[in-house]
Amino acid sequence: MTDLASIVDKVGSPAYVYDLAEVRANRLRLRAALPPRSGLFHALGTNAHPELLREIRAGGALPEVCTPSELDTALTTGWPAADVLYTGRSGRDIDWALQKGVRRFVADSPAGVKKLDHRAAAHGVSVSFLLRINGGGPTAVGVPSAWVNADPARFTGGANAQLSGLYAQASELSDVDGWVLAVGELAWTIATYGGCVDVLHFGGSTPVPGLRERLTAAIDREVPAGAAPPRLEFEAGRYLVGSAGTLITAVMDTKPFRDKEIVVLEFGVDAPDSFAAATPLTPRGDLVDSVLVGPFAESWAHEVRLSSLRPGDLLVVPGVGAHGPTTVPPTHPLPVEVVIDRDDPDSSAVHVSRLLLTRYPDNQPDR
Repeated sequence: MTDLASIVDKVGSPAYVYDLAEVRANRLRLRAALPPRSGLFHALGTNAHPELLREIRAGGALPEVCTPSELDTALTTGWPAADVLYTGRSGRDIDWALQKGVRRFVADSPAGVKKLDHRAAAHGVSVSFLLRINGGGPTAVGVPSAWVNADPARFTGGANAQLSGLYAQASELSDVDGWVLAVGELAWTIATYGGCVDVLHFGGSTPVPGLRERLTAAIDREVPAGAAPPRLEFEAGRYLVGSAGTLITAVMDTKPFRDKEIVVLEFGVDAPDSFAAATPLTPRGDLVDSVLVGPFAESWAHEVRLSSLRPGDLLVVPGVGAHGPTTVPPTHPLPVEVVIDRDDPDSSAVHVSRLLLTRYPDNQPDR
């Protein structure tokens, strides 16, 4: 096992440590839990570190992307554009994907279907799309299945964008019965389309006991006799990379507060549950109720039980491979920034810019 202390001695802290072996093990566990010949996808918004992506690609997973920067990263990693599933909604971003050769998309509204058809026609190409279904509850993502069943013609596409399957966000389903229920609801929608849906794509897949057998049985039960079963695809959510990442962060300061200890960390993650498994690299003393905060008053965890910490100690936070510096914020385009000067009536904008985050080799680990 790699010595985390020696890594910190070499590169300093804070540091994320990713284990490719854990990615491979997660992939094998997921494959074993899924029905045979299922397609496997990795959402780059979960983690787009190039080395992890190379390992994920080598294992046969395909890329699911939602921004131009994620698309460029996928193509640079070696996936062909034909393997990409694009989930972004912006017309400009769709144009970029079409120019790059992407031909599979996701839509979740009549307006989204029309936009995709219009953009594809403008580029002189034909594309297919998955219709994202809202599993229930108020959300900006997905279309209610009842709406689809009431007026399916609005969701089948046009001359240049044709419906090929359904996309169900299954990240909130933690048991087999939930999966079977989702399949049943989707099968109802399939019947509405007269059997023209060829793909069922599940987002945020998690392997649960009995998934392979129960899901296969549900598909066989719901698909009409003589009809070809839909191809199953699973986007792995955080499963492939979540447990592969460990954060090592130093304690900057500690101070008592009532019956708790305030611990100021140099870095943290916006995933308080991850700190439940945090441990000092060198434990000492009895467990105390600790409140973890950042150097600029960020609130990382309201209360966790940790052995007493001192300034300079290192805290190890496991299971944060999907919450590191290469997750959603760095891979998504940052908002444009506009500077105005109200004292200059002739100037509508003094400066307009957009930050670009770039990865580069760190050849000076001691600086």
